[in-house]
Amino acid sequence: MSYINDKGKNYERFVADEINKYFKDLCGSKFRRTPSQERWKWVNRGDTNCEKKTFCGEDCILNEFHFEVTDRKGLQIIGKWLKTQDDAENRKPLLVWKKTGKAEGVVIKLKDLLSLLYEVMESRKTT
Repeated sequence: MSYINDKGKNYERFVADEINKYFKDLCGSKFRRTPSQERWKWVNRGDTNCEKKTFCGEDCILNEFHFEVTDRKGLQIIGKWLKTQDDAENRKPLLVWKKTGKAEGVVIKLKDLLSLLYEVMESRKTT
């Protein structure tokens, strides 16, 4: 059981580090894995979050998402996705998954993806 827990924790840290690579300078704060003993303090925080309870400020796009991270040998992605959607409440659910040694990916609602792509295209037109 310890190996399974460590594997999940390590992947959560990896995802937080990847987010930091892209957003730290823009957000002014650091993303990190939310330890399970701290999750009860904040309702629906997800597996990775900004170090500040208030996240990175209201204009940070990362505020809009509820990050769940999973690294499983036998991945049950539909069940995990349903849980991510339930936990997200007023934020957009985003599931980062990895099947040990095989594949990895991200699950996001189609409308959320299209909205992000629209914002990117719109900002490129104005620059």
